[in-house]
Amino acid sequence: MITPLGSSFDNGIYIAGCTRVVFDVEVCNLNAADDPVVNFYFGPANDFVSQFWTDAQGPQGSQTFGLNDAFMIGSSDNFDEENNCRILTFSYMSTTFGPTNADFFAFSAWNANSPTCQIVVPDLAFCGSTPNCQPCSGPLCDQVCDENIISMTTNAGDAKGFMSTAQDNTMTAMFTNQTNGFSAGNSPNDCNNIADYSIMEDLLVDVDWCMGDVGSRRTISIQEGKKIIIPDGVTVSWRDVQITSCLDIFWDAIVVQDGGRLIVRDCDIDNGANAIRVEKGGLLRVDNCNFSDNYVGILLDGNSAGSGFFDIGLRGNSFLGTGSLAAPYAGQSPEPIDLPHAGVHLVNVEFANLSAVGNNFVNTFDNMYNGVVSQNSSFLIGEATFSNMVR
Repeated sequence: MITPLGSSFDNGIYIAGCTRVVFDVEVCNLNAADDPVVNFYFGPANDFVSQFWTDAQGPQGSQTFGLNDAFMIGSSDNFDEENNCRILTFSYMSTTFGPTNADFFAFSAWNANSPTCQIVVPDLAFCGSTPNCQPCSGPLCDQVCDENIISMTTNAGDAKGFMSTAQDNTMTAMFTNQTNGFSAGNSPNDCNNIADYSIMEDLLVDVDWCMGDVGSRRTISIQEGKKIIIPDGVTVSWRDVQITSCLDIFWDAIVVQDGGRLIVRDCDIDNGANAIRVEKGGLLRVDNCNFSDNYVGILLDGNSAGSGFFDIGLRGNSFLGTGSLAAPYAGQSPEPIDLPHAGVHLVNVEFANLSAVGNNFVNTFDNMYNGVVSQNSSFLIGEATFSNMVR
């Protein structure tokens, strides 16, 4: 007896490239006293859909095969009379915004007492020229019976998305090559775009970028060690946006270069090594944002190649450590421990005004090693509170 229990997401929301989708299936072996072994098969019901899923994982004893290694087959022998029902868990990483409510997965289970099964498992011919495709091998691969169909629901609503890749590593390239349901001629600077972004490779923002004025929170998810670069002449404006990591591993930075402009309002920013790194000549405006569990919230880098001064405005922001940081990305130095190193870090900065200007605006720093770290720098600060500083 098979009872599909449905699907879920490891972080509660669906983010392409960053989300592990989990499927749970309850299997009851009513003949466990005579045969404790149950064979199983799991995979996309549509072969085409398999290209959207990677890193397939199943119960102990699973073997992956087929297109993109997205199909699983195996057996479990931990059924007995007292525990003849078990929950088998299968999961995938999603690599695209493509999955929709129309994506279905097939599951089968059988043992020696099952009726004769129909041969449906793909063989080598199924693989074609796909480099990482491996055919299934062994006696279990000769038969699969009584497929049960499980629907996968993303709960993404009307959201569309863009993903930076090795080929599409600029805003122009993404909007040219990844239409994702947007009308032709749509612009990154259209603040009404209902879109999420997955930064899988370093992204150069080569045109103005606006997002957030849509009445619902959008998400920018950044892969481990990756960064967003805002160069000279480009303005980026975000409002009510969640900027976070993939899989709880630190990302590098949002880099504002000489002549670049970054304006963020009412945003949540977490898990960045140097979440916002401003180089000489960069402009930064941050209002009512929450910086949580970044190694450094804002780094002013006076060693950068820019020639201008630091044009900084910080009002009503909070810099917070919760006591648990994300895992470091490969090569990250220094490695994070348990709390943020600093809310703001200045390195060789001739002068920067960190004061919250305006009525009822206060910047708060709480539960971190340092609120502000200054190395060979000069700054002014006012309208700020510091609490629970470790040093």
